[in-house]
Amino acid sequence: MAQEMNITLHDSYAADYDNQVQAYDCHMAEVLFRLCYEFIQPDQRLLDVGIGSGLAALPFAKAGLEISGMDFSPAMLAICRAKGIAAN
Repeated sequence: MAQEMNITLHDSYAADYDNQVQAYDCHMAEVLFRLCYEFIQPDQRLLDVGIGSGLAALPFAKAGLEISGMDFSPAMLAICRAKGIAAN
């Protein structure tokens, strides 16, 4: 029951999630990427557990990594798929 409520909650704000992150001036994706940058090479693989809309995975994809992601929110995954960030 609680898991279903979490899925419903995440699905309810999925469409506006990227805008909310920008409005809050959140830079966690960039910070995470900069912390990892010296250790990554193009063609490596990255599994993003909790990929959501793909915001944190995007800089890694732009750097040439093959992204795979998983999330329990179907709405978030649909947004991520539409962006073409993850291979699967």
